[in-house]
Amino acid sequence: MTPHKRTSIYITTVFGFIYVMANASYLPATAAIVVRGIAILGALGLLLATPGPDRPDPAGVGFSRSYWQIVAGEVIVGLVGLAVLNSVFALHDASIAWISLVVGVHFFGFYVIWHFPIMIWIGAAITLCGAVGLLVAVVGLPAAIVAIAGGILPGGVLLAGGYWSALHRQSGTVARNG
Repeated sequence: MTPHKRTSIYITTVFGFIYVMANASYLPATAAIVVRGIAILGALGLLLATPGPDRPDPAGVGFSRSYWQIVAGEVIVGLVGLAVLNSVFALHDASIAWISLVVGVHFFGFYVIWHFPIMIWIGAAITLCGAVGLLVAVVGLPAAIVAIAGGILPGGVLLAGGYWSALHRQSGTVARNG
């Protein structure tokens, strides 16, 4: 496993954990405790089980200019979308769903530069969760349902993607200086 891939597992773990922890507050107390407990155990297990590198990271691979362009685009689209959702449509409960939609789409860009097949699956799943969460918010269902679809499930997808990547030590074909 390359240092780059290990770092991407850490990133998905941290963000998956944050997604679940933040959105569990919309659940009833007992359910929130259970969901948070699962997220804690899942994140700790993943961080402890992620193996160290078994080969050096090739020069020019990893967090290239293309990576940072994708992240910058994600931030801009995310913030503009949040402003529109909140200011124009007053869909405050839809914020996490919008964030998930944007995060899901950005994984497709990561696939283009890194060629890790798991990026397609994570991207598709989180994009779908975000779209469902937006739909749920638009039709006026409770914030808890939006949080489950748009926050808790995407957090679980990120954690599961981290486990899949850790268990499948394939390095993929990674673009140089993408």
